[in-house]
Amino acid sequence: MAFGEITVAMSGLFAAQQGLSVTSSNINNINTPGYSRQEIKQEAWNPLPGGGVGMIGTGTTVTGVERVRDPFLDQKIWKYSDMLGEYSIKQEQTAIIENIFGEPKDEGFTKIYTNFFNGLDDLSKDPNTTEKASALRQYMIGFADYYNEMASGLSETQSDINAQLKITVDQINLMASRVQSLNGQIQNYELHGGKIANELRDQRDHCVDQLSQFVNIEAKEVEMHKPDGSVEKQFQVYVNGQTLVDHKDIRLLEVEPRETKKHPRDIDGLYDIVWDDKAVFNTTSEYFSGKLKGLLDVRDGQGAGLDPITHKPVYTGIPYFQDRLDRFVRDFSKELNRIYNQGDIIDANGNREQILDDLGNPVYALFSYRDEDTSAIIASNDPNFDYNKMTAENFSTSLEIIESDKNIRTNYEHRMDVINDPKLDPPYNSEIYYNPNPGNNDLLLDLMDQQNNQDVFSQGTPTDYMISIFSAMGVNASEAQMYAKTQSNIISEIENQRMAVSGVDNNEEFMNLIKYNMAYQISAKVMSTLDNIYDITINRMGSW
Repeated sequence: MAFGEITVAMSGLFAAQQGLSVTSSNINNINTPGYSRQEIKQEAWNPLPGGGVGMIGTGTTVTGVERVRDPFLDQKIWKYSDMLGEYSIKQEQTAIIENIFGEPKDEGFTKIYTNFFNGLDDLSKDPNTTEKASALRQYMIGFADYYNEMASGLSETQSDINAQLKITVDQINLMASRVQSLNGQIQNYELHGGKIANELRDQRDHCVDQLSQFVNIEAKEVEMHKPDGSVEKQFQVYVNGQTLVDHKDIRLLEVEPRETKKHPRDIDGLYDIVWDDKAVFNTTSEYFSGKLKGLLDVRDGQGAGLDPITHKPVYTGIPYFQDRLDRFVRDFSKELNRIYNQGDIIDANGNREQILDDLGNPVYALFSYRDEDTSAIIASNDPNFDYNKMTAENFSTSLEIIESDKNIRTNYEHRMDVINDPKLDPPYNSEIYYNPNPGNNDLLLDLMDQQNNQDVFSQGTPTDYMISIFSAMGVNASEAQMYAKTQSNIISEIENQRMAVSGVDNNEEFMNLIKYNMAYQISAKVMSTLDNIYDITINRMGSW
């Protein structure tokens, strides 16, 4: 073959040059997220008959540049990332709720609760001391403020999570749109160029990696056989079993404010998630997970009973803690107010009578609540006083005690019947109470006994009840931390396996540089040698 050896050497030059180019690209992208190591694929050119010596090689050709990737490891990453996303969110939000409760810090419930009863104890030792009455008043106000702040903090956290939910939905839509766009770019490149769009495929897989943390997904590339006999590769992504991206088609998620609250203490405007075609987004599936699931659980979890779909306990989210705090202030206030409103008359059953006004309403109270519309403190003898309306958010010290610490009762007053006494105002009271022994402390002592009363709550004392709330919160924190750590370890291990396959290794690429550089130099040397041979053969042998 005429000058065939030069063609062979030239093919080696081109192959080595492409090898150096790919190696350089690998090195330059060693820190690029989602980048997969690439390598050239070489084959020998078709040999030619060589007469009696057999077939003669014609050089080499580069058939393509392929990324080194194991699709099975990608699927494993996408399978486990959603659980990591879910429990990472729960761990983050539980830490916020723990800070709201202030436990187990010094400024938490234990201190506030102890201060209140210490204030009663101090005043009981000297009921006529103004300073101690004033201190008790401040402790009571602080006690109510503690529950107000906790309830307000929970509502604010619910509002923040609601806003974060919308941001998360927007991020899912953004990544889905990115996948859709890359699908089109990959198809156009591979259809017309006849080569694999390695970098674009890396970007798409990296985008799916991120998407898999937000919600449970299934992603796959399928081959579609067209009527003309050609095969078209289409990439599909399903979210929670429902189509998100179908190659070039896409469905986006939307948020809609709820018209009806699922829980009476929910803030206004909580979002429900729907598809942009108004189809229902399935949040009840037993496979639903990811950051989206974590946000919904913390925001909406009422912690009561089993989920009818998954048959797992309902998550103890913000509504659960709101309910528990509301119950505490209601039952605790009701019991203390009952004792505080008693007189000195004891009936046949050994119970003290309640002090009532002419309309049959209690006269005295330690604690009350604020009106939802006016924020005014409801008086204890208000006919509309209803403990069911009392919540941790509107919980308050009674109006008369806020107005003056002199209004704090210390003992059970004596009842005196009076009929048509013109000295009274109004003159026709049927009964009044007077205090023959203002230095007595029997009422305060009875109130102090409630500190460890085990009859108000089924969990035990009021402290035990609050501890049960903190324990539920602690279980949430411990569970979230455990699962987040476990899933993180799993993802890290799979990621290490994927990096071992697809990651760029400096040492390996350095060896490739040497290999392709040597191949280039050798091919160049062959061409130089052939050039000398042909120069002698053509230009010099004729002159001999």
